[in-house]
Amino acid sequence: MTAKSSGRKAWLITWDWAGAHAAVPEREVVAAVLTPQLGIKTVMGYTEVLYAQREYEAVDKLDALAHNPYPAQSVNHGREVVCGHNPHLRARIVENLREKDSGNPEAGLIWDELPRPELELPT
Repeated sequence: MTAKSSGRKAWLITWDWAGAHAAVPEREVVAAVLTPQLGIKTVMGYTEVLYAQREYEAVDKLDALAHNPYPAQSVNHGREVVCGHNPHLRARIVENLREKDSGNPEAGLIWDELPRPELELPT
């Protein structure tokens, strides 16, 4: 399946990290692409499953049924989801999601981030 050359709007779930010790291989940075019609609660569920699948051992996955140590959280006024520690997953709506090089599917994806709302600080 190939993306349109003009790109797509989608929920994009990517791995983020702090420090080289937690780096995720470049080919794994994009964890999932979901339809933009999904609600935040559904995206939170997908994000938790993706995080557990990569980061938890089998026993930890079982334990997470009773107590998930890293539940997904809605942040940025419901515009983003974060889940995990380091590395962690970040889900958000992006625009113009497309192949980096249409002749090379292994080149990955590129996208345009939506502007974050500016914080209104008390005066």
